[in-house]
Amino acid sequence: MPCYAGIGSRETPPRILELMHQLAHQLALRGWTVRSGAAPGADTAFEEGSLAAGVRPSLFLPWRGFESRVDVNLHEPPEEAYGIAADVHEAWAELSQGARRLHARNVCQILGPRPASAPDPVRFVIAWTPSGRFTGGTATALRLADRHRIEIRNLADMRARLAARAFLGLDARPFGIDHPDQLWRPEDEHAA
Repeated sequence: MPCYAGIGSRETPPRILELMHQLAHQLALRGWTVRSGAAPGADTAFEEGSLAAGVRPSLFLPWRGFESRVDVNLHEPPEEAYGIAADVHEAWAELSQGARRLHARNVCQILGPRPASAPDPVRFVIAWTPSGRFTGGTATALRLADRHRIEIRNLADMRARLAARAFLGLDARPFGIDHPDQLWRPEDEHAA
């Protein structure tokens, strides 16, 4: 199954969390696997949406037992993820060991469980960050996706939200969108 990353701030607004849940559910029904990090907020919304469709998400943890998760793909980041995270993060030297693990985990969400030796990048990223900027822990994943020219749909942006609503078949006609395919067709990524 092709993969996408479903990530975002722990402070993602409830209406965006619901949209993420719906997107994960529909994408799972269409054959997509979400990669996420089991954090409260956006990660959990994507995880639960995928599970509601009967599709197990690909979860990457910063350490064993993070958020009480046990049935996951990766219990802690491999050493190679730390080097990539250090290259992407603007203040790596100032981070605690726990924060470094979180950022290394984010690398795996984008490039897979062996990000340097056998990268397996996601096809696209759906996220939410305050003001749509690369901020917080999510910034590492977004910067990495940007470096790898992976499409990012940040739901803080109105156009991305409209595209998501249109994809889900929710009424977006007041915004001049007549058909979901006008804005976002992840099926095209599947065929690539």
